[in-house]
Amino acid sequence: MSPAPPRTESACGRGNSHGLDAPYPKVKVVGLGECGTHAVVDAPIGGVLVDERELARPLLPSFEPGMLVVADRGFFGREFWHEAADTGADLLWRVQPSTRSA
Repeated sequence: MSPAPPRTESACGRGNSHGLDAPYPKVKVVGLGECGTHAVVDAPIGGVLVDERELARPLLPSFEPGMLVVADRGFFGREFWHEAADTGADLLWRVQPSTRSA
């Protein structure tokens, strides 16, 4: 495998695994997929060091009323939840056991 161009490495980052620097640049993808057809509706791509919630924010315009959006607990945050709810989509998100309703 040839080395990545410097601009790719600076844009994506390498991240690390088990305390070691990754040998090549990595990207992170957060996808919005349709369960019945397995179609990818939208999928922003960012550097490996980008927070998943920030990478998910560009998905919000793809949420539609009547759509059920299921997300893992890493995506829960009060502000992001309200932004997602404002799209009219139905939300089903896992949360940490310590999460309290307000």
